This record gives sequence, C-alpha cells and structure tokens, in this order.
Amino acid sequence: KNSKAAVPAWRDTPPVLELSKETMASPSPFWKPHALVCPRNQVFVADRYHVYELRADNTKVERYPCMVNGTIADIAAACNQESCWPVVLLQGVPPLVLDCSTGRQDPLLQTTDGAGRIATNADRENSGMLQTLLATMGDKMIVQYGWSVEREAWEPLWDIEKAGGVLAMDLVEDRLLVFHRGGYLQAQDIESGRLCSTWAFQSSDAVIGGGCGN
Repeated sequence: KNSKAAVPAWRDTPPVLELSKETMASPSPFWKPHALVCPRNQVFVADRYHVYELRADNTKVERYPCMVNGTIADIAAACNQESCWPVVLLQGVPPLVLDCSTGRQDPLLQTTDGAGRIATNADRENSGMLQTLLATMGDKMIVQYGWSVEREAWEPLWDIEKAGGVLAMDLVEDRLLVFHRGGYLQAQDIESGRLCSTWAFQSSDAVIGGGCGN
C-alpha cells in the first residue's frame, strides 16, 4: 500500500536537494556516530555512549562534558542567549531525556514503547529551558510533549503524525524537519499543522545517515 510505503507515491516529483561532501574528524577508526544536531554554528554528534562536539571546521572532535548514564538513542539541543548544549534521549522504557547543562533526567510519560528520535526547542531569550519536545514512539508516531509541573515529567499532548522510517528530526523554531529513510525530507509547521514542503535527496552516490537544520 502506498500509505505504508517507505517512499510515498508522488503526484509531482519533489525538488532534489544538492549534496556536497565535507570531511569530518574522528577520534577513532571504530567510532560510529548515529545522531547529530547543529544549533547555531555548533555541531554535536553522538554514538551509543558519548556526546561529542565538532570544532575548527570539523577538523577536531572533542568529548562533550555530559554524564551519560545509559545508551544514547538520539540527541537534540537547547540554547539561551550565550550558548547551546546537547539534550540526550536515552534508550529504555520509559525513555529518559537528559539535559547536559544540568545533568537532570526526566521521563517521557504514558508510553510502553521506546523512543527513537527527538527534537526540541527552548526559550532562547531567557534561561534556555525546553519549551517544546517531540519524539518518535516505536517508529510509529511522532508525539508532541509538554512539561507537567505536577508530575515533574514530560507528558504527551497529541500525536503529530504517523511516522514510519524516520531517520532523524530537528525543530527549527516552529518548523519540524523530518528526515526519512526513503531519501526525502519534509518540513511541517507545528503551530498551524501545515505541510510546508518536501525535498528528495540525491541517493545515487550518497547514504544519508542523519540530519539537522538551522
């Protein structure tokens, strides 16, 4: 069925995004990062165990001082006026969200599935506290969460959309970017719900392993 296909059947072929190669530093030949986020002019990447920051035009990679006590599923970021820092999604049930600036871990409530991908934005004008959090649940649904003061955890607000084959997500202001394994990118306005645009990737000579936007 087209509704369940990895790549939907397009009425009109989406525009193709051009890709350019850029060399990235590596701390080891065995290093296998699987998640990245690029707030402002910074780039954070993560493997299963640690968070790293790319520096000096991606020619240097350093461990970011974040006390990860678990296995990393994905990373996002939060920013204030001065700086940005990683926000880590830890595997498990319930999934935990780790803020690397404070070391605090908070659960995602009301789920029996593990979360695979995460996207966040924060109050940049003041403290950098997270305001919006979205996560994929069991590779089936993108769910928007809100902070519950009473429960001191992230509670689900509503389902954004069905989500099969999500490779990565990013949230740029109110624009949700969803990178799909089928080789295409969708942008959606989470305030209005409007699907803004869809692009395809040149897949003949490149393998897309992650994505972020700014």
